[in-house]
Amino acid sequence: MNNDLALTTVCDLAREALAEMTVRLGRLQQAQQQAFEQKVLLENYHQDYQKHLRQRALPGITFNHWKDYQQFMPFLQHSLQLQQQVLQQSEQQLEQCRRQWHEKKQRLHALETLLKRQSKRQALQVARQEQKQTDEFSSRRSAGGTLCL
Repeated sequence: MNNDLALTTVCDLAREALAEMTVRLGRLQQAQQQAFEQKVLLENYHQDYQKHLRQRALPGITFNHWKDYQQFMPFLQHSLQLQQQVLQQSEQQLEQCRRQWHEKKQRLHALETLLKRQSKRQALQVARQEQKQTDEFSSRRSAGGTLCL
């Protein structure tokens, strides 16, 4: 009976750990999605900025505008590189969390299977004990019944 309680406690702890990991996984998925969306926004802005410059350059562009462009483009490209790194780190964390979640899920499944097997064994043992008692009772009754006659 003590083993049942210990195994049930371990299963409960495994369920809690899986639930916590599920929440963490959800948060990391959300962060990864936000990082991806930010990267797309930066890429779109970069493309729009280049398009806008080309449109302004056709009729002619002032030196100050050209200078501003030359100063801003490296900054924008650096921001894109940094966001790509953020996205890669986010994807790595997400993949690691998925593996941990899967491991915790497998562990919980194994523990639940073990608990079910143990419960079946105990139920079978109880049934055998009851059958034994019933057989002993019937045996005594029939033995006692013949002696009384």
